[in-house]
Amino acid sequence: MAYRSENGGPYNSNYTAEEAEMVDKAKRVHRGTTESAQRALKTAERTRELAANTLGELESQGHKLDRIDADLHEIDQDVDESKSVLSYMRRCCLCFLCSCCCDGDRDVVRDNTRKQRIKGRNQARAQEQEMYAKAKETRQAETPAAATAAHAPVNEEAARNELFSKPGRVNIEERRRQRAAQRNPAYRIGENLADEDRDEIQAETHKQEETFDQIGAALGDLKHMSHAMNDELKRQENVLDAVTDHTDRTGYDIQHVSAQARKDFKVRPKPASGGLKRQALRAATRFV
Repeated sequence: MAYRSENGGPYNSNYTAEEAEMVDKAKRVHRGTTESAQRALKTAERTRELAANTLGELESQGHKLDRIDADLHEIDQDVDESKSVLSYMRRCCLCFLCSCCCDGDRDVVRDNTRKQRIKGRNQARAQEQEMYAKAKETRQAETPAAATAAHAPVNEEAARNELFSKPGRVNIEERRRQRAAQRNPAYRIGENLADEDRDEIQAETHKQEETFDQIGAALGDLKHMSHAMNDELKRQENVLDAVTDHTDRTGYDIQHVSAQARKDFKVRPKPASGGLKRQALRAATRFV
């Protein structure tokens, strides 16, 4: 007597009714396992994409911090130049052309090269932007498909332990060879079933292993990016501390130069009302 399968076709005549029901249940469970693994893979891929975007934004933030630090150094140069100009004006205007003023400005060379210095700053900034854009393109070029070929599966305990114990990537093909070598060649899943049932279950098993391999690749990417995020956050913390200190020093220097200019040229804002008040404020700050 031939029993009907879940698809309506006849089972192997060697199956009993109980065995036929067990085979149907085994295939349903096997397909359910494959579907669960595929859902897990989609979640892992979405998480990997989100992590990649987060890392990109974090690196963009780091680039902006580096730019702020470079701008502060440029401001320092401008403040030094302002000090030099004020010093020359002090000698010229307050000492009534004393002998040191007749010799000319000792910083005239720097004044003559101001345009070159500004041009050099702009060129350096353009090169920095180009390097950052290339680095961003390189990072984005590493697609999930390319990363899949470079990682290990996690459906085996040894592979899982290796994945979570070491940073970086593991060769997925090597893991597949190890898995095949450890498998008993005398046994295959569903070996005692009918050919059609055995082939179906083995096909599902193959899908599961491939899906687990891809999940392992995604987890490897996530761990790699987590290390990169951690390193970048630590670096930015140091840069932010340095920028904060540098900003305080630069702000103090600017206030000092402004106060010195007002003192040297006797510029004091006078109480005024209406339009005269605005004129007084402009006069008080025109040398700053």
